[in-house]
Amino acid sequence: MAVKSVNALSDYEVNLKDFKLKYYFELMPKRTGNDKTTFKVCKFFDYAPQVFNHIRKMFFIDNDNYLSSIGPETLLSSILKGDLSTLSELTSTGKSGSFFYYSQDGIYTLKTISKTEFTFMRHILYNYFKHLKDFRQSLIIKLFGMHKIILDDKKIHFVIMSNVFKTSHEINIRYDIKGSLHQRKTPNNADYTVARKDLNFLESHEKMNIRIDKQSELLTQLCRDADFFAQNNIIDYSLLLGIHEINVLQTSSRTDIFQEVESDDISIIQSKNGDKIYFFGIIDILTNFNTKKKIEYCCKRCFQGPDISAIPPHQYAERFKRFITNMFRNNT
Repeated sequence: MAVKSVNALSDYEVNLKDFKLKYYFELMPKRTGNDKTTFKVCKFFDYAPQVFNHIRKMFFIDNDNYLSSIGPETLLSSILKGDLSTLSELTSTGKSGSFFYYSQDGIYTLKTISKTEFTFMRHILYNYFKHLKDFRQSLIIKLFGMHKIILDDKKIHFVIMSNVFKTSHEINIRYDIKGSLHQRKTPNNADYTVARKDLNFLESHEKMNIRIDKQSELLTQLCRDADFFAQNNIIDYSLLLGIHEINVLQTSSRTDIFQEVESDDISIIQSKNGDKIYFFGIIDILTNFNTKKKIEYCCKRCFQGPDISAIPPHQYAERFKRFITNMFRNNT
């Protein structure tokens, strides 16, 4: 209902009031208790629907296909039970305790977020929207919907977003890069599906080797994105890097993967010698450098040194840009 209610307004122009709007839907009551006479009402809130509808349009997402991919019937019926673990075979849990649900076609991800993150996203939504509109090649993760569900006293805040690794091909190695060195290492014996970190990348002596024009375009956009975060007081974001190693013996695999690499897309880039495909995206974009983080910065800097993650936004952005520039073979 939320998605289709904006579908009819094909020529609608987003204005300032749309960033504050929220729509309310009351979902079908659920019978509870031994006699099944008590009802639990589930409330569903859809935030800034026209804004997110416009973002979906910017990235050529058809609303019917969007709904088909997410499968809201399966998802919401499980959430209505009040227990997200019912979707355990379709999900994973992040380090922060966030719950992830991947659409069956791998195009979208649902992520639960804290009330603080949700409120902050609403606060920066206008700037986020403007940045995506001005820079369609932005590497920042794309959010396609913001929602809240209330079931009794339980509130679940979640966003629908793009999946950086939206490919049918295996990601052989993945990195989560912040530009920080303090405690930024994944054990070497960890499963290959677990993201390696900054120190792992340095120890691997890996250097990305792509065409110089693509590298310039990528780093220019990455700098714009980092500056956006600094201007909006955001820290703790990461570059999510995935590497697919092409099997030279499998001609069909090479053909399929090359079809995914569009000439004007800088989020998926082929290596210069054609043996790897790199996937790029900036994730974890909702940490505000607030009073709590400022206190953390002051305390940790004294005891753990300057390489900690939580540093002021402009310093974080410069360190982030510098580290990623040095990840390329041609880093001049």
